[in-house]
Amino acid sequence: PDGICPISSAIDHRATAPPQRPAPMTSSRLGVVVALGTTQTLAFGSTYYLPAILAAPMAETLGLGVGWVYAAFSIALLVSGVLGPVVGSRIDRLGGRDVLAASSLIFALGLGLLAATSGPSLLVLAWLLIGVGMAMGLYDAGFATLAGIYGREARAPITGITLIAGFASTVAWPLTTLLEQSVGWRGACVFWALVHLLLCLPINRWLVPRGTQKLPEVIQGAPLRTRQPGELRAMLALGFVFAVSWFVSTAYAAHLPGLLLTAGLTPAMALFAATLVGPAQVAARLVEFSLLRRYHPWSRRGSPPWRTRSERQRCSPSVPRPRSCSPSCMVPATAFSRLPRGRCPWRSSGRLGTGCGRAC
Repeated sequence: PDGICPISSAIDHRATAPPQRPAPMTSSRLGVVVALGTTQTLAFGSTYYLPAILAAPMAETLGLGVGWVYAAFSIALLVSGVLGPVVGSRIDRLGGRDVLAASSLIFALGLGLLAATSGPSLLVLAWLLIGVGMAMGLYDAGFATLAGIYGREARAPITGITLIAGFASTVAWPLTTLLEQSVGWRGACVFWALVHLLLCLPINRWLVPRGTQKLPEVIQGAPLRTRQPGELRAMLALGFVFAVSWFVSTAYAAHLPGLLLTAGLTPAMALFAATLVGPAQVAARLVEFSLLRRYHPWSRRGSPPWRTRSERQRCSPSVPRPRSCSPSCMVPATAFSRLPRGRCPWRSSGRLGTGCGRAC
């Protein structure tokens, strides 16, 4: 019904619980993190970071403007966003292992079609398929899968994945450049398609647990509360922060090497400078995991920003929280841009998973 938010009710119930330290990383958990981190690195490198290297030669071969390639890439991102809530709900109900495995097949199909494209229609269709794969196989799906496997202990594995996948551009940009110079952009697309079929698909299918947990009792049976004043405004503001941060990060992912060339760097220097983004991202995430792990992603003393002052005082946990809005502290550094996406929905929906957090 209108004015009811079950997720917010769950937040109220859990806010009174004392904070818990992240569970230590066991060997089995480390294996899952390495497996997912590897597939996420390859998935990002072969899709999200692909236009930065292949857009120009692709457009030249097809006799199109470079804007056509970037328009198709933008459509893929739009498709990914539209399908996100559907994919997240599926992962919450049935686990993410099969979704991630299916994404590898879709990535391979999309990249294979991209290699065979001969005009704008096939170009857009290929990127549409890749966009479907993005919704099913990038960070959002990986985070939701970890939430289903580990519940409230998913924060450390999520950070572990971002530490590995933060090097996606560092690995993919030089490798894609080498492939384009050796076998052409079509051969590079075929190579990445085979990587998804022969490496990512087996890893996602056989090394990732199914990972579904029962919905929390507070969601199943507890009475729902009415929406608090300012709650919608706060969530819209948070969505705006995420949108702006991802606008910036996607822009540099698609254009950074070319922008550095335009600035006067040699191709080798431009590529080297662009690959430094990966280590910078990983360094930022290490800071988050080591120094900022005590702080809640919400705005005031660890409570959602729509709480009243009395509610925040009554439910405030004992761990110190920053007084300023933490999302605004994360946004200026692009390297932090993907961390709140994993932390905020996880904190707001608990074991219900990042998938439901995306849908709300």
